[in-house]
Amino acid sequence: MAILDVDPQNKSYYGCENLHLMTTYGEACNVPLDREGPIHSVDWHPGSKLFCVVYGYIPSKAALFDLKANRVFDFGCEPRNEIFVVLLMFLCGFGSISGNIECWSMKDRKKISEFVAEDTTFFEISPDGIHFITATTSPRLRVSNGLKIWHCSGKVIHEINCIDETLLWQVIWSSEGKDKFPKPVIDLSSFQGAKAALTFHHICAARSKPNRPNRHSVKWILDSTETNRKLRQIKILKDKQSQGCKLELNQIEKINREEEIQAQLEQLTITGEDHG
Repeated sequence: MAILDVDPQNKSYYGCENLHLMTTYGEACNVPLDREGPIHSVDWHPGSKLFCVVYGYIPSKAALFDLKANRVFDFGCEPRNEIFVVLLMFLCGFGSISGNIECWSMKDRKKISEFVAEDTTFFEISPDGIHFITATTSPRLRVSNGLKIWHCSGKVIHEINCIDETLLWQVIWSSEGKDKFPKPVIDLSSFQGAKAALTFHHICAARSKPNRPNRHSVKWILDSTETNRKLRQIKILKDKQSQGCKLELNQIEKINREEEIQAQLEQLTITGEDHG
């Protein structure tokens, strides 16, 4: 289907994006999105009666819709551009965003956990529905390749880091026994204690240190990610230098700034602890 339209208000040279819901019976309707900007990601709930959309300029909005294109739940605005739905829902910010991951219970429509997986280029949920894998792969990123297996609570179960200049090209879950896992049961009470402690800590911090930035603010995460990336690059350059490789002048200057960058990371860590 092709549609030609004219923008009399001249809002965008590249036009705009719209989402249409079409049924197998031939019915169709426009899904009303209340935030301007691109449509980043769409995914269906396994029951095929609900679907979720991430849309709008960053910080983008996420919302859940039914088969009549009615909005049934709003997940608010955060820096994210990917969505993955099984029995749990994962709202993620990858690529140019920091790697923030939110895990939501679709049954209760409550956030279970939130954490950061830096430099993620690959994400896939395990067949059991409660674990998932993140990886840094080539050719998207050629440094710090490796993978992590996570529990939905945000706990890292297993980690593999590529050594030297080894590149990781692809990661995939085994399909064996995919239908043998029982339906996962998520006990939200196991997360409530940590959430309550975190809330109490935030209230105390807000009273003693008003108007300070949140540790998980976009700026703090981006600064921390960039500083860690510089330190990883310096480590790679130092390894090459120890092996007798000849470095360019700008690479040597980067190595000489290691202590300065390390001090910046320590300051960010202190700031994050104070502001968390």
